[in-house]
Amino acid sequence: RLIDRNPAAHEPRIARAFVRTQQGDWAGAAADAAEAVRLHPLHPEARLYLAIARHHRGDPAGARREVQTGAALEPDPRGRTALRDLFRQATR
Repeated sequence: RLIDRNPAAHEPRIARAFVRTQQGDWAGAAADAAEAVRLHPLHPEARLYLAIARHHRGDPAGARREVQTGAALEPDPRGRTALRDLFRQATR
């Protein structure tokens, strides 16, 4: 409902991408994450979920590019490490 109320907001799409990632709905997660990236291209977490979904949909090269971009956008070195670790865990 939040997306319907404010279609220009990226946070509800990121939240739904997270849920869909947890459910294994890779197409849905990719769609939500891609839309969140379109709305806010500098959001590292949106890039992370897009990377995870791309990996599981058979695009490992695209996934690596997204996670590298997301890590580069993260200002905190610990955040960069955490983002890469989450990607590794989710794509084992």
